[in-house]
Amino acid sequence: KHGVHDVQSLFTTDDDNDAWSRYNINKIRFRKKICKGIPRPPAYIYERAKRILDINNHKGCFTAEEIELLKKLQRRHGNKWALIGAKMKRHRQALRDKFKEFKENRVTGPWTREERSALKNAVKEIAGTDDLHSVTKIPWLEVSKKVSTRTANQCRREWAHFLCWSESDRRSHVWKESDNAVLIE
Repeated sequence: KHGVHDVQSLFTTDDDNDAWSRYNINKIRFRKKICKGIPRPPAYIYERAKRILDINNHKGCFTAEEIELLKKLQRRHGNKWALIGAKMKRHRQALRDKFKEFKENRVTGPWTREERSALKNAVKEIAGTDDLHSVTKIPWLEVSKKVSTRTANQCRREWAHFLCWSESDRRSHVWKESDNAVLIE
């Protein structure tokens, strides 16, 4: 419609590509249009759209062979996820996220009472408050280091599912429309 014939080309950033100069104005318009009305920084929206449209993004679960190859390529190339992604035909962020799970002392399965206590104490210490209901923008990597047995993602999920409301709050809290807005923020 606006001189754009290929949606994928809107997300390429190769300066050597002739299409870049032809579609530059349309890309800027397109990027502004997809960001309109979404309460997120444009860079996040752009990266998310690139990931959704990447043909290597939707590959399903990692096989044991892929996990071994990922470990081998990471040892060889370091954290050059784009290079590793090209070799494995997987999205770079998916590989980076998967590799984060390989923490040596990582525990899987249910959380123990001690781990939950360590998580709660780590959040209190890092946030500098005892009012855990008001804590936002928690640096999960730092929390994970203090908990020491779980990854940042495991800590974030545990916090969201079990510790963000106290037991009494969970029993007495009835979900309201205003809670949806808080959840989105």
